[in-house]
Amino acid sequence: MIFSDPETHRRLVAALEIEWDLAAGGLPPALQRCVRRPGFVIVPERHHLGAWVPAPVRAIHISERCIGEHPWYAVVDVLRHEMAHQIADEVLHADETPHGETFQRCCEALKANPRASGSYPTLDEAVLQGQATEDDRIMARVRKLLALSESPNRHEAESALAKARELMARYQVDLAAPAADYVSIVLGEPAHRHS
Repeated sequence: MIFSDPETHRRLVAALEIEWDLAAGGLPPALQRCVRRPGFVIVPERHHLGAWVPAPVRAIHISERCIGEHPWYAVVDVLRHEMAHQIADEVLHADETPHGETFQRCCEALKANPRASGSYPTLDEAVLQGQATEDDRIMARVRKLLALSESPNRHEAESALAKARELMARYQVDLAAPAADYVSIVLGEPAHRHS
């Protein structure tokens, strides 16, 4: 196992728990009350990035390859996809194909990518392979600049915010508008609290 160091493994599992809690916090209240955090297992699997393992195990498996070869935001994208499987199975008791209508609705609620399965590229691979649209790239740049605007360095923060506003005006970006496809990206290091 790549992550055989107990402390590294513990921290990765804790980070997955935090990301699960954040995603669950964004669910509609009726779903929030019903969904329970599962266990998390980092597995040496090479063929799948993640999997939901139903009761009696109740665990989301994330592969070492996923964590080791992709940025954290791609890992979170996989986690939310598996969380959608969990909710469809455990809460809504869907009796359909794995990526059926109930699963699709769960992905929408979690802002997860419903297509991420099998040979579908991860979020970072899609961007690197040029599969992201121009709108996706502009939105990613605006979000990155907005994240930089939180910098403790006043000049850097002001410059980033001014550039973000300029891009938003030029390309008529509305951060509150719902996107046709949902993409979840975490900017920065995972932490319990950000300043």
